[in-house]
Amino acid sequence: MVTQFRKIETNPLRFPKRYKNYHEAVVPVFPYLIIYKVLKSKKSVHVVSIFHTSLDPKKKSK
Repeated sequence: MVTQFRKIETNPLRFPKRYKNYHEAVVPVFPYLIIYKVLKSKKSVHVVSIFHTSLDPKKKSK
């Protein structure tokens, strides 16, 4: 998971937008998604959720 956070840190636009302005990065080996938003005005990334992929996908946007 640390590797994915480093990838997000170095290139936050690398992972696709899935819902509005939220990006999703799949964590290899583990069944998780890192859901985050890029705040261009502050030049930062805000991690919104670490989502377990076995849960109902409708709960992702909550």
